[in-house]
Order: sequence, then structure tokens, then C-alpha cells
Amino acid sequence: MAILRPLFPSICLGAIFLVCALFAIVGTRANSGIALLWPGNAIVAALLIRMRRVNWPGATLAVFIAGVVANRLVGHDAWQVAIGLTAVNMVEVAAMVYVFRFAIVLPYPRLTILQAAGMTWIMGILIPGATAVLGGTLLHATRDVPWWTTVQNWWASDALGACLLAPPIILYSKQNLLRLLR
Repeated sequence: MAILRPLFPSICLGAIFLVCALFAIVGTRANSGIALLWPGNAIVAALLIRMRRVNWPGATLAVFIAGVVANRLVGHDAWQVAIGLTAVNMVEVAAMVYVFRFAIVLPYPRLTILQAAGMTWIMGILIPGATAVLGGTLLHATRDVPWWTTVQNWWASDALGACLLAPPIILYSKQNLLRLLR
């Protein structure tokens, strides 16, 4: 049991990503193969941005396995496609985490409006847009779906997840919660 203790946060991240991916694929997958809402990337990225200590290899492996399992289990994707889709999601999460944990370190959870707007632009528009091109290209090549429509749908799905779900995690603090409840 003591061996698993350091891995517990990574296992939790993988479980969160798995549940989010399963929900998104089963509950919101459209005919192009894109979920209408993809919350997993934003939630995992926000948690990794806010976590004090991260076991990077463990977190990476847990989220990768969760993504492949979700794509195989309920997405019914071939191994190559499941691995490819998961890799694109991992690139998106890694980009968000790198930018907001290492390149632009903000005073979480006390962000100014300008900082939050910049974060929204990068995390909700720029990074999902770039990875949507990768994901759209992969799905166009493997499923023969229209490239531009697939890119747009991928971006909208990831942007919606990032804009709706990352801010509450990034801005969370006991003080902010108590202030909201008053």
C-alpha cells in the first residue's frame, strides 16, 4: 500500500480523464466522431496546473492509458486511432500545462481580469485550435470525414470544455468558495 501512495494522484488523474472521456464519447459523440463537449483535457490540465507536486511520468502514463481505454472501449476505435487520438489530447494537455505552469506563471487563484482573459484566449482558443488541426487531420485520414468540419467540431468541443471547466478549478480556493456562498 505504501508503494501506491505516491502514485495515488496520478491514478486519480487517469480515473478523472477516463470518466470524462467515457461520458463525452457515450453522451455527446456526433456523427463525425467528435464529442460535442470534451471536458477531460481542460480538467486534467487545470488540475496539473494547480497541483503542488506532480509525478510527471505517472500522470502522463495514467492519462494516456485512460484515453486509449476510453477510445477503444466505447469509441470502438482501432488501436492506432485510439493511440493517435489520445496522443493529440496529450499534446493539448501538455501545451496548456507547460504554458500556465512553467512559461507564464500566474498568481493562482488570484487572477486579474486581464490575466483570466489571456488565459482563456490561450487555453480556450489558441491551444485547442492548434490541436484541432492535428485531430482533424487524423480523423480525416482514418475515417474519411470532411477535414475542415472535423477541425471546427474538434476545436468547438475542446474550447467549450476549456472555457466552462478549467476556470472553476484554476480559480478554486477555500476563500473564494466561502465568498461565493455568502
